[in-house]
Amino acid sequence: MSNSIVLILIIFYTIASLVIYHKIFTVYYFGSLTNNLLKELFGAFLAGLILTGLTLYFWWLAAIIIVLVGLGFAGKADNPQGKKVIIGVFVVFAIIVAFVGYN
Repeated sequence: MSNSIVLILIIFYTIASLVIYHKIFTVYYFGSLTNNLLKELFGAFLAGLILTGLTLYFWWLAAIIIVLVGLGFAGKADNPQGKKVIIGVFVVFAIIVAFVGYN
């Protein structure tokens, strides 16, 4: 189970780093498109590995940050039932990260 959670974290952080990279920068590809895409995917995968390692090493800090981010997202929701769902999802995610990081 731990290995699958680590794989899920790597995939999540890889996708998140790609999204953040493209939100911050306007990306133009010059030359070989496949070469540039592979470099970008490799860089995002490397960032995902590093962030997963940091999350599992500092699991207690990651769990606190996840809960705080969940509270921030819940504050933006208008529906009271939606707030409960958002907080619940982030708390469950924080518990999973804490469990895997502790073990």
